[in-house]
Amino acid sequence: YLLFSAGFLTSIVSKVPSRRLLGGIVSLFATSFFVGHRWSLSRLFTGFCEGNLKADLADIGAHYGMEDGNPSGTSGFWVAEADGPSDKSRIIVGCVGLDHSSGDEPRSAQLRRMAVSPTHQRHGISVMLVRTLIAHARSQHMRSIILSSNMYQVPAMSMYRKLGWIEEGRFIVPKIFPTFWVTNFRLQLDDHPEL
Repeated sequence: YLLFSAGFLTSIVSKVPSRRLLGGIVSLFATSFFVGHRWSLSRLFTGFCEGNLKADLADIGAHYGMEDGNPSGTSGFWVAEADGPSDKSRIIVGCVGLDHSSGDEPRSAQLRRMAVSPTHQRHGISVMLVRTLIAHARSQHMRSIILSSNMYQVPAMSMYRKLGWIEEGRFIVPKIFPTFWVTNFRLQLDDHPEL
């Protein structure tokens, strides 16, 4: 924004033609970079969403091994509900999945699809969902749970750290525009029997 503003103002205010041209070029470059960056992020996000809609989200029950609303194996998917607008309705306000099929380690699973409605955040719902997931992982003799979170999920990453997850690494996506990073975490269940 600063580069665009400086170039734009120079192209308008300067009385020297070469400075006006330089200001216009700088402004055009900044605009092109901004548009390219947004386009790249948009493609990345759209690809991520489309890929997930064809993977585990295509059939949540089958992918996470749910039978009659309960996990039937090492994987599982849980939702949190709250009272809806009418006395007889319930609405889903949060969810989380434990995916044992996505990792290479036989006694490790991945926390996926952690989400809580913005209107219901900061009420302990995410902690309740994560503790339910951990209890199930323990009952299935898992040794660790891994997860990935991105730079826009700072409150979620803070919660994971408070619950004992350790940061294992951070990588930048996409490499062309190094402004979007993902952090990988791991929770060793043997190290945290209190959860």
